[in-house]
Amino acid sequence: MRLAVDVRSLLDAEPGGVGSYTRALLDGLGHIPEMVTVPVVTGRNVAALPETIRNQAVRCALPNRLVNLGIATLRRPLLDRLVGTEQYLLPGWNFLALEQKTHLTLVVHDLSFERNPYWYPLKQRIWHRAVQPRALVARADQIIAVSRWTKQDLCSLYGTPEKKIIVIPPVVDWQMGDSSASRPRQTVLFFGTVEDRKNPLSLLQAFELVADTYSETHLVFAGRLGFGASRVVAAAQKSRYRSRIQILGYVSPEKRQQLFRDATVFAYPSLYEGFGIPLLDAMRHGLPIVTGNRSAMPEVVGDAGILVDPYDVRQIADGLDAVLGNEGFARVLGERARARAATFATSMTSKLGEIFG
Repeated sequence: MRLAVDVRSLLDAEPGGVGSYTRALLDGLGHIPEMVTVPVVTGRNVAALPETIRNQAVRCALPNRLVNLGIATLRRPLLDRLVGTEQYLLPGWNFLALEQKTHLTLVVHDLSFERNPYWYPLKQRIWHRAVQPRALVARADQIIAVSRWTKQDLCSLYGTPEKKIIVIPPVVDWQMGDSSASRPRQTVLFFGTVEDRKNPLSLLQAFELVADTYSETHLVFAGRLGFGASRVVAAAQKSRYRSRIQILGYVSPEKRQQLFRDATVFAYPSLYEGFGIPLLDAMRHGLPIVTGNRSAMPEVVGDAGILVDPYDVRQIADGLDAVLGNEGFARVLGERARARAATFATSMTSKLGEIFG
């Protein structure tokens, strides 16, 4: 089979969860016998693509703004024509026009913008509307959802038939290394985009509630700065504990792994997640977890973490206290986390084979 795989999500200089999932898709597809994948990309600057993908990619060299405008108004260019195939895989929301006969597989990571559009800045709300997610879902012949929660959201919010959806979670990258090394200091780690939806300001406030009790503990935010991050930065600068609060911004994959190895607890009190890929990293490193009790987070973490109401700062603080103040309990949660991580696949090949094999 010859399959066109849209790789525009890999053009981001600071790739997030969609980019990570796209790379895992390409790797999984590469192990399916007789599968030929052809990366498809648009835009004039494709330097951010990994070299192996860039060398294989078929490109529409028009500026992305022009491509998006053409698709939104004229339904042109037809990206499947670049490859000459009737199978197209779109790993995340984006502008897309295809021949009517082309079979579309769409990956849906979450419907957070439907649950609360005000988690996003105006520009992104306009972008979501222009991309027309509901129409993409209706156009898709089959849909990959990253979690059962996202599948449920598709069914309840868009009326998508269940039989159209297959759940394929992100994979665990064990090659990045696991660690049981001693941790140099007590550190509460948040990793992910620092944005309103992921609730970093409430975590900072919760940290302040326990900071006197755990006077050697530091709070580290790592991940690109998104919508609402300025409020977190301002609160950190004003905090009486500012010398123990770090906001690192985007970090390299190597630095990311170091942060997970060195952390004492992973705190991720997000308001909504379609999956929450950083939770997998935390579990793989055997970290006790404090996370939100809604959307996909309970599905991902199971009994490997403390689930809290993310709207309740006191509950978040109590979760941190339960881990920081009880080494034995923290160790039990860490062991559960490793066991939980081991239940997630290390490759998408088997699941993708059900669709494309």
